[in-house]
Order: sequence, then C-alpha cells, then structure tokens
Amino acid sequence: MNMLMVNKKGASDEGGMLIWIVVAIIAAVVVILFFTGGFSIFSGLFGQAPQSLEVAAQACKLVATPETRLSFCDQWRKVEITGETQEVNCQYPTIQSQLDLGTAIECRSKDGAVALNYTQKGEEYCVDLFKSAKVTEKTKINDVVCSSLTCAKLNGELIAKGGTCASANVKPRDKGFSEAATNGCCLKV
Repeated sequence: MNMLMVNKKGASDEGGMLIWIVVAIIAAVVVILFFTGGFSIFSGLFGQAPQSLEVAAQACKLVATPETRLSFCDQWRKVEITGETQEVNCQYPTIQSQLDLGTAIECRSKDGAVALNYTQKGEEYCVDLFKSAKVTEKTKINDVVCSSLTCAKLNGELIAKGGTCASANVKPRDKGFSEAATNGCCLKV
C-alpha cells in the first residue's frame, strides 16, 4: 500500500512540474508580446488603450537593429502625447532619441525605392488607412493629421462629390481628406 502512495505522489509531482513549465512558457510569451507591441493584433477586438512614449521606446529598444527594420519602421504603437492620441513608429524623434543606435536605421517606402523620414512614413501609413477606410478626422500618425492630406498626396484621383471612379480597381472616398467637403477621391485598393 505504501508503494501505491509513492507512485501516486510521484505522478502528481510530474503533473505539477508539467503545469509549471506550461505556465512559464505562457508567461514568457506574454512578456515578449507586451514589449514588442504584439498585442496590437487584438486592438480591433478590445480597443487599444494608448501607451506612454516611454513604453513605446522600451519596445523599440528590442527591435532597434537593421535586421529588424520592418518592426522598427512599420510597427505602429498608439501613444498619448500631450493629451492627444496618435500612432507612432520607432522612427518618431522622441523615441529615436532614447535609443542607442550604432548606425541609423533607414526606413524606406513600401516598394523600397525611397528613404523616408518619420513624417513621410506617417503619410504612407495614412494612405493605407484611407484605402482600408480606417481613418477619421482625428487620425494622427507620426505628427501627420491624416485629414490634412490632399487626394493627390493619397495617390488618388479627385472627383466631384458623389461622382464615380473611372477605373474598376479603385474605390471612392468622401471623408477624411482635405478636399472632402466638395470632392471625392478615387483610391486604388
């Protein structure tokens, strides 16, 4: 009978150890997601609360290498700056000044042809938000108010409000850009 008790106790010790290993792995994944901004995939479900610039800078320190250029340049974090919410990448001047970069990390356009400064990268992201109709009058990216962009800056074709687009692979947008009061903008999607 004692032998049976020992076996049961040994089995429960192994099960307990397995549970602790699983908990440790989950905790490690959560910490990594937190510091790299990986929780942004859930922002649409729960509404992402803005974080401070310090938290965003800490996350950027983890991806501040030329090998992780995509995370550095194209991962956007919702932050609150002087009471105003906007999205920034690691290129944002206040964040970049806190990073100890041996060499500057160059952010490039989506096609890789042109090096972009932080506001140009913000404009590029505004264009993506317009194309997916995820922009509002208050949307601000890297100090760029998306609604201040013209249809031409959005790489679109200006049309009369309520008009139709000439091409089949474009969609009209009538909100959020600077000429929207009287015009529409045909954007490639």
